[in-house]
Amino acid sequence: MNNNIVNSIVEATVPLEQDLRDRKWSKVITDLIGLVVRFVISAFVGQTLWNSSVPKLFPMLGKAGLYDVLYLHVFLQMILN
Repeated sequence: MNNNIVNSIVEATVPLEQDLRDRKWSKVITDLIGLVVRFVISAFVGQTLWNSSVPKLFPMLGKAGLYDVLYLHVFLQMILN
């Protein structure tokens, strides 16, 4: 998905007809909003899941904060893509 956002930004900056360029920019904005929503949902749901299950299974691991879950999400996205 991140690659699609970058491709959409590049396509939107190429000189085209005004109508086509507006549609491409609206796609860029829609994709960015979707990315932000996905990060927010992942952060809060991931933090809740982590804190309710992982410390019980592995006592040496503590509770995760909001940024810890976001960093883990970004790290896994980079590895899996």
